[in-house]
Amino acid sequence: MANRRWDLLSLINAYRQALLSWMNIRRWTLCCCIFVLMVLGFTRYQVDQYSRSEYVANLSLMGGHLAVGRELVESHLPILAAPHFGHPVKEHWHDVEKVVGRQRVLVSEDVLANVESACGIELSNDRQLPFRKALDCLHKLAANSPNAPTFNSLFQAVDNKIKELLAEVPPEVALLGIKDVVNRTTKEYNASITRENPDSQLKVVNNAIEYQDARGFIVYIQQLSQFFEGQFNNLILGDLIREMPLKYSLSKSQIVSEDEYKHVNNVLKSIATSISKPLKN
Repeated sequence: MANRRWDLLSLINAYRQALLSWMNIRRWTLCCCIFVLMVLGFTRYQVDQYSRSEYVANLSLMGGHLAVGRELVESHLPILAAPHFGHPVKEHWHDVEKVVGRQRVLVSEDVLANVESACGIELSNDRQLPFRKALDCLHKLAANSPNAPTFNSLFQAVDNKIKELLAEVPPEVALLGIKDVVNRTTKEYNASITRENPDSQLKVVNNAIEYQDARGFIVYIQQLSQFFEGQFNNLILGDLIREMPLKYSLSKSQIVSEDEYKHVNNVLKSIATSISKPLKN
């Protein structure tokens, strides 16, 4: 009888241990699943934040190319301007196509016929022009008829579309993209300037395209500052634009003083640092 009771107790105890082990395994498995989901969720959040900030950077760089191209057109230098109108598609379209590939640009009535004839594009009745075709047409107009009213109207329509797309991104995410633009500006500016010769202390602009790009990016950041009120000092941006005059890229081996060179780099660094701080309310 005692042996039977011992066997029964052993069986109950063994069942209890098995049940506890099974519950522990389930608990451990559940904890692991929750942890994995949290990691995946956080990673996806990071990727999403990164991809959206990269999207902002590419759109802003597109806008910067167009901005300096417009400045060159207004300075009666269409030959120098034309390449900048090709850069948005050549350098950035493949990075944003999945997001904006189906976007359309609204053009005014007075532009319809001219766009169709100048660029060989057949527009729909709703006056909507596919974004990619609008960029291609703008490039063609910049090269062939930059002084025509059609060019100005289409430029404004494309510029409005880019800013409309940027305005849809939360400011805290967009700022990360703007910081990338500032870093790109620094890179382009420094790449455009070199010493006059190995033994000289004088610096000169030796790559006009990259210098113009750097200026265009800063001009565009200033235009976007309306979206980030209180985050950027427009006076500093205005000073920086004046420190990077377009004329420097128009004459061969234009000298840039050491003070100007250092000042531009310091201001760009200051802007990047200010963007790294939390967005002001």
